[in-house]
Amino acid sequence: MSFQRNFAATKETSRINQFKLTHYSDKKGWGAGAKEKYDEMFDAKERASQSGEVDEERIVADVLGYSAMKLISPSPDLNL
Repeated sequence: MSFQRNFAATKETSRINQFKLTHYSDKKGWGAGAKEKYDEMFDAKERASQSGEVDEERIVADVLGYSAMKLISPSPDLNL
């Protein structure tokens, strides 16, 4: 399964899509270093989907680090 890099409006935005929505704009482009982090998260999600176990909370935490994850959106379900 391959994920497409399009972002249709959904009831619940994934963590990786949320990262793009907060770090990219059509007018200004990507924030400093954000494109590389997004690509890393996207690639990790694609690899995880091949095994059938996609945990976006973990992927974002692994790429950005736990402290950055807490700043983005603390989740009581994240057990690191």
